[in-house]
Amino acid sequence: MSNLVHLDEYKIKKDIKKIQNAIMTARTLITNGIHVPNNIINRLQELNEKLEKKLEKLCEDDEENTAKKI
Repeated sequence: MSNLVHLDEYKIKKDIKKIQNAIMTARTLITNGIHVPNNIINRLQELNEKLEKKLEKLCEDDEENTAKKI
């Protein structure tokens, strides 16, 4: 079961990194004077927060399961 947690953790971290890169790209475009709708940045930030919470919960659940086994 632990292997599945690590795989899920890897996928979530990979998605978070992609979202953070997209946010940085959007901010760079804005800095260069290119219009980027605010709702895109807001949606990316919300998705980033959602994935971070999911990752945190996954890690907490894994810690609880590990503690129960010991």
